[in-house]
Amino acid sequence: MISRFFYTLTLIFVLTIANGQEWKIFNSEEGEFSVMSPGMMEKKRAFLTTEIGEIELNTLYYHQTDTSGNFLYLINFYELPEETIPPDSTDLAMEFLLNTMDQAVSDIGGDVQYNKEISLGKHPGLLWRSKSEKQIVKSRAYVINNKFYMLQVFSIPRKSLNNDVDRFLESFTLRPS
Repeated sequence: MISRFFYTLTLIFVLTIANGQEWKIFNSEEGEFSVMSPGMMEKKRAFLTTEIGEIELNTLYYHQTDTSGNFLYLINFYELPEETIPPDSTDLAMEFLLNTMDQAVSDIGGDVQYNKEISLGKHPGLLWRSKSEKQIVKSRAYVINNKFYMLQVFSIPRKSLNNDVDRFLESFTLRPS
């Protein structure tokens, strides 16, 4: 019985080292959300002038040093200018999310492999997977009240189907205000 316990403990330790990652919960006070991350998220902030006005873009990311699989975990979020998308307009929110998907796919010079409407509680969202010559990007985006959130995982094509992609994307939860 004791040897089985030590064997199990050793196996867990070896698998953790082999995987090289210890996933932890990352809390964003500014974004009012939590997400599971394979490492410490770094922060950047930028001010951009867009078609909907000036926005303060918050970016959180974790970049893998080992680029043999998932090499970038990314979250972008910002406040939408007032009345950009009224809270009761799911059609307008979905149009915004589809335009966001088109722009994100264009940015990597890729094609959409699939997309699907999703939600987070009562808030509209969009899930999509895009592919370019050098990378696969799986993304989730949401319009939540007056905020926009987009989570993405960038992978090399031959290693893009792995549990860590969904582990990151599906762990996104809103924190109580």
